[in-house]
Amino acid sequence: MASGWAAQSTAYADLHRISFARCHNMPDFIGRLRTAHYRLSTTGLELSESQLVYVLLAGLGIEFDSWISDVRERAKTPSFNALADELVSSFPHMAKPYTKPAMLKASCSHCGLDHPSDNCHKLFT
Repeated sequence: MASGWAAQSTAYADLHRISFARCHNMPDFIGRLRTAHYRLSTTGLELSESQLVYVLLAGLGIEFDSWISDVRERAKTPSFNALADELVSSFPHMAKPYTKPAMLKASCSHCGLDHPSDNCHKLFT
């Protein structure tokens, strides 16, 4: 791993790239945030509690807007650990549905290769 400023900037960017949309479920999302925060702290750069809470809230996505609004209305800013525990207990199995990428082509019904059936070389032989 790079040292000094390069290591800090890489670890900082990695932490901010984590989003619930790219995780399997809520425990996975929280685990990735904790791991990235630990890696950042090993570079000597520490985030305040409120900065870490911001990263968590920012990574949730629009499907959590109502929950995030409720958190923001609380009298006192909750800790990262309190919010993480609340999310895992409230949404333990919530996961992003898997969608097949549009770029994947179905196998040809004529020859089994990865191209559209109407373009098969067997049709032209």
